[in-house]
Amino acid sequence: MKEKVGSARKDRVRKLYNDVVNILKYSNKDFITISFPTSHRERSIDVITYSDEKTVNMVVRVKDRSFVSKDEVKDLVKASLAFNAVPLVVSEDQQVYDNIVFEREGVYVLNERTLNNLLSNREELITLYKKGELYLKVDKDKFLESRLKRNLSLNALAYLTNISRKTLEAYEKRGGNVTIETAEKLVAVLGEDVIKAVTLEYIHEDFKEKQQETLIDLTPKLQETIRKGLEKVVDLNRSEVRVYDLRKSAPDYLIRNDELIATVNAVDFSRYGLKEITIKILECLKLSELTDAEVSVLVDKDKAHMLEESLSALGKSSKIELIKL
Repeated sequence: MKEKVGSARKDRVRKLYNDVVNILKYSNKDFITISFPTSHRERSIDVITYSDEKTVNMVVRVKDRSFVSKDEVKDLVKASLAFNAVPLVVSEDQQVYDNIVFEREGVYVLNERTLNNLLSNREELITLYKKGELYLKVDKDKFLESRLKRNLSLNALAYLTNISRKTLEAYEKRGGNVTIETAEKLVAVLGEDVIKAVTLEYIHEDFKEKQQETLIDLTPKLQETIRKGLEKVVDLNRSEVRVYDLRKSAPDYLIRNDELIATVNAVDFSRYGLKEITIKILECLKLSELTDAEVSVLVDKDKAHMLEESLSALGKSSKIELIKL
């Protein structure tokens, strides 16, 4: 019985995964799939879309349930900071409703249809759910245009909408999130153009407001060895350098400097063997092809020859920088 349930679950996830990939293809998104760890249940990232630094990219996890573990959240958030992206969890959970994006612990959960609507620019009213409320966005330009067109002062608008003048002034200068109730008040006086549905850009703005970038906190056991290795890749003392550690994906570290560097920790073979480490590196090379990221590998100098032989046999050794420690 358990085997049948497990098999059915795998089939559902596989179908959802394929549907997400097809949506991205149809939307002309440049993307890669990440297949490490090889067990889907063990990984935190399934798909990364990337165009350039000015585009809102996506780091995507595909799941049958809407529950997201702490490790998944951390990896999704950190990778999104590195790629200037939005962390998305696409789920078929029945509690994830159409055209609602659920903010949970800093990541954004939505279903397949909502993802399709976000990327296809359909005229669908998509809302953001967080802190127990549904939110839409004020279009500050349309807000000002509509207020002036109606010859309304902010004081008069405050009276008609029962919204404080200070709040209305903030909407006019910066836009902002508004609940459905507040949106209805504004639409009743200024018209529906002043309210925008949730977009990928809107979600990205919300994500960036929540996050503060910090340098990785390495455990004392690994700190000296790994830090020395990373310092051979980039100057960690430069204020603009950001290093993000991932626990359940192909790169162990994503380094954001002038360029992006994906780094694999192969110093210790106790967690992963040579075959698995080779797969990790090959998956990182996908990132290189998509984003022009450099790929570096931290490896014990006594074991480096084994890794070199493995990568050379695959014709990949010239594309990777081995940092021998």
